[in-house]
Amino acid sequence: MRKKYWMGHPLQSKYLLFTLIVMLTPALLVTGCLYALIFRLLERQIAFPEAVASNVIPVIEQVNGILLVALPVVVAVGAILAVRISHRLVGPVQRLESELDRLASGRSKEPIRMRSTDDLKGVAERINRLMNLGQ
Repeated sequence: MRKKYWMGHPLQSKYLLFTLIVMLTPALLVTGCLYALIFRLLERQIAFPEAVASNVIPVIEQVNGILLVALPVVVAVGAILAVRISHRLVGPVQRLESELDRLASGRSKEPIRMRSTDDLKGVAERINRLMNLGQ
């Protein structure tokens, strides 16, 4: 089992960034839309600016306080999930690359070994078959 989740592979950085963008963009869009909706509804319902200020500002301050606590938690959880998701893809890729480098250097003629749960196990098996056909 791999213990290191950050592999430092360029592919992992790309997938990590992609995953974070996919996770955070909808959250930020929904938050912005809710703010816009609340202010437009209040603008139509309350005609007096003083009433808006005295009634709405305390509510907005409470919502902002909740967001200041919740948003870092959501970002941290999103970052952890993004690293784990990118690791599931990049770990086998990096393993396959190192095994192919080992075979190409002629240090060993052992077949490529991958975990049964690795998504690229089928690729490794096909490379092993191809290597046996060439011998």
